[in-house]
Amino acid sequence: MLSLNKVELIGYVVATPSSQGMQGASPRAYVRLVEKLRPVGGLEKTIRFAELHTVVMHGRLARLAVKYLRKGDRVYVSGRVQTTAQRRSDGTRQTTVEIVANNMIMLGGKARFGPETRNECVVEEKKDDKGGEG
Repeated sequence: MLSLNKVELIGYVVATPSSQGMQGASPRAYVRLVEKLRPVGGLEKTIRFAELHTVVMHGRLARLAVKYLRKGDRVYVSGRVQTTAQRRSDGTRQTTVEIVANNMIMLGGKARFGPETRNECVVEEKKDDKGGEG
């Protein structure tokens, strides 16, 4: 039986992305996104709640996220859901749900790029035949 694990979201960056191993061969960046949801009553009402997501980016995508994304920027991300479980020292189990991104489109945010630049920037991780970065 076939299955589908795909996520697409548009959200706002909550804080400047954190990074791990940016000097090595396998850099990783963590980006927190907030997805603002409105009540069904209409767009004129205030936001009732927001959904927070942790997005993990690898390789070139991670380097670009750390270099360009800042708090308040609007971004489109597509990827897959990944769940990990760990045991804490007190014996309880902690489950973490993350989105592993393979595509990102920077939709803009604060006007810091200058008027001559494009409003959107498309970034997609390409894989070669052996599964590595291309």
